[in-house]
Amino acid sequence: MALTLEEVMVKKVGQFGRCQCIYLAIYGLVIIPYAMMAMSLIFMLDTPDHSCIIPNLDAMNLTTNKSNHIRSKSLPVEQNGRETFSNCQMYDLDYGNSSLLQNMLDSGNISGSVGMVSCQFGWTYDDSVYQRTMVSEWNLVCDRLPLKNLVQAISFSIGGIIGVPIVGRLSDMFGRKKVVIITTVVLGLCSGLTSLARSIFVFIPLRIIQAATSPYTTGCAHCKIVIL
Repeated sequence: MALTLEEVMVKKVGQFGRCQCIYLAIYGLVIIPYAMMAMSLIFMLDTPDHSCIIPNLDAMNLTTNKSNHIRSKSLPVEQNGRETFSNCQMYDLDYGNSSLLQNMLDSGNISGSVGMVSCQFGWTYDDSVYQRTMVSEWNLVCDRLPLKNLVQAISFSIGGIIGVPIVGRLSDMFGRKKVVIITTVVLGLCSGLTSLARSIFVFIPLRIIQAATSPYTTGCAHCKIVIL
C-alpha cells in the first residue's frame, strides 16, 4: 500500500518533538512582535473627543461650568446621540478682542448673528483615555482626516504589494539567506524610526518600507532558523 504524502513527510522529519518545540518558540519571537506592529495602528490612530481651541480660555482659569458656558457661545453644538461641541467648526467671532470671553461670561449672549468657520486656532483633545495619539499629535482630524485614512488603508497594503514581488525576485538573484538578513535589519531600523517620526509624511514612507520587508521576514522565519 502506497504511503500518503503526510506519512512520507513524517517518516523523513520525524514526529513532533523537542526540536519542533524549539522551532515554534523561536518563530514566535519573530511573529508576535510583527503582529503587535501590524495591530498597533488601532491604538495609535484612535481619535479622541476634540473641539476647536478658543484662544485665551485656558488662561482665564475658570471653573468647568464657566468654561463650558463660554464654549457653548463659541462652538456650535452637534447631536451625535448626545450633545457635543462641534469637532470642526466655531463661530466667526473676533477672538483677538481680549474682552470678548469676559463679555460672554458676563452677558451670556452674542450680539448679532454670526456665521461659522473651520477651527482657526487648532484643536483641544480629551486625554482621559490616551495621553496622546498620532491623531492628536499631528491633528489628523477634519480637513486632515484623509491623511489618517491614508495611513490605515494604504501604507501597509501598498508596502506588501510592492515588497513581495521585489524581495522575492532579489531572493532568486542573490540568495534567500542574504535577503532575509537584509530585510530583517531594514525592518528593525524602520520600526525604530517610526517611533521617532515627527511628521505624518515621514511616518508613511517608513510604514510602507516596514510593510515591504515584513511579509518576507516573518514568512521566512522558520527558514532563518534552519539557514542561519
